Amino acid sequence: LSRFPDLWFTVAVFSNYLLFFIMGFWAVNIISGEYRQRTFRQAIIMGLSRSNYFFMKLLHLVSAALVFTFIYALVSLVLALQFESNISSAFSSGGIYLLKHFLLAMIYGLGAAIFALWIRKSGLSFIAFLGYFILERLIVWFLGSYVSSIFADFHFWPRKICNQLAPDFIMRFGEQLGQSGLTGSVLPDIQVLIAGLTLLVLLMCVLYLSIMRKDI
Repeated sequence: LSRFPDLWFTVAVFSNYLLFFIMGFWAVNIISGEYRQRTFRQAIIMGLSRSNYFFMKLLHLVSAALVFTFIYALVSLVLALQFESNISSAFSSGGIYLLKHFLLAMIYGLGAAIFALWIRKSGLSFIAFLGYFILERLIVWFLGSYVSSIFADFHFWPRKICNQLAPDFIMRFGEQLGQSGLTGSVLPDIQVLIAGLTLLVLLMCVLYLSIMRKDI
């Protein structure tokens, strides 16, 4: 796994776990911190529209996601030099991994920001953000076990979309392991990207509507 395109996967395995915590923690703090310091309220009083506030926060999230994606690419290229891998093959194979990494960073950031906007307390917001993924897993397990297997086989739950965007070793060898029942089928990249973009748009809409209607 030290040659491209597998090197993109190797770095993404570790990067995406860090991304979950770093992006989530950062997004929670930029929202809850403004409530704690009352800067959001002051900005609205001074004439900043709620829609402009939304676009400001969205720009913050996009900037952070781009930075983390750049770091991911940089680390991958540095490791390629260390392993004496063929750099030229990185650019032809890395696009899909970079796009998935950016989408995942945005999804984590928007999700965490929504919880922070609803709860306002940074500690509780981050716990709720983490707890959602556990709760969804339990809900899907219950529905799949006691209602219908359709719910368990449905690949477009938010957590499952994130799992498809974030590669792990089980999913990397999913086709082989799936035959023994250890994992489900893996969606094609185009379906994963469409699902990720759809979830991204939905989260943006939820964040926008929350900002427009939230009391300050």
